[in-house]
Amino acid sequence: MSNMIKCNKCGGESTTSTRICEYCGVILEGEGKTLNDSLNELNESFNKLRSFPSPDLLDSFKNNAKFSMPILSLITLFLTFKINGFFGIPFVVFLVYAILSLFKKKQNLLGGFKADKLLFNAQLTSLYGMYGKDPSTSARLGQIEKEFKNINKLFKKSKSFELIMYVILIGLFIFSYIIPATKTEIEIKNEIVNSEASILLVADSLLSNGNYTEARKILKDLKSKESTIELQSNIQLREIEYLFKSIESQINNKEYDSAKNELQSIIWKKNSTEFDLEKLEEKYFKRYVQLKTNLNGKLPEENRAQVESELDF
Repeated sequence: MSNMIKCNKCGGESTTSTRICEYCGVILEGEGKTLNDSLNELNESFNKLRSFPSPDLLDSFKNNAKFSMPILSLITLFLTFKINGFFGIPFVVFLVYAILSLFKKKQNLLGGFKADKLLFNAQLTSLYGMYGKDPSTSARLGQIEKEFKNINKLFKKSKSFELIMYVILIGLFIFSYIIPATKTEIEIKNEIVNSEASILLVADSLLSNGNYTEARKILKDLKSKESTIELQSNIQLREIEYLFKSIESQINNKEYDSAKNELQSIIWKKNSTEFDLEKLEEKYFKRYVQLKTNLNGKLPEENRAQVESELDF
């Protein structure tokens, strides 16, 4: 059977489960905690809840630095190698924060709030049970409960921001991992040159059949300077080879003066103006010099033309 408390005002006895006289409604003060003691404890718990900061997305990243900073470090590291070296600056910043966070005590604000909230609700429920029948105490508890609901909204908002933070981090990590690396100008150029290799083979086949006009039409389809110089040089060499055959016929017919004059009139027209491109054209020029020298050697010494050397390129 529950212990009873005797009312000092009307003399009625009430159970200890309530601190309100069941006969006259006054507050009963028995052994143990008084109403003021319980209210002070409730206010202390409430003040801890009230110190919960206003939620912010940036705070979610800071409060979860042990998770967010290493992930951000990885994201910026991927972007440094794939996109631009300038991402190395935020990478260093996030990496430093990640290392420092390992030595800091974790700030689990949401977890701490949950524990304080459970204690507050237990105290509030107890006070309602014991003093809820007293109008003034009930009104006071109701005001505290109303203020707590506003604070609880901040807690829910913080949980939402934390969820958004995780979604952002996971999304950025996946994006930075799967995004293709930015290609350098050299890589892009090499890809174009490699893709045009088959076109050059077609052009070479046309030139082998003496179809110079169709081969020239292919020049407009080439995008790289390298492929253009390659084909221009090849066309020029094939046309010169054709002229050399005509001169060889003159030599065979002992028309030495005509052969000399025509041989001397044929010169190589340089197409390239850049060092890398000159190296591509040079192999065709050397072939031209070799063929011209060989043809010139078939002429009598007194009828030989002046021929360029490989150094004249």
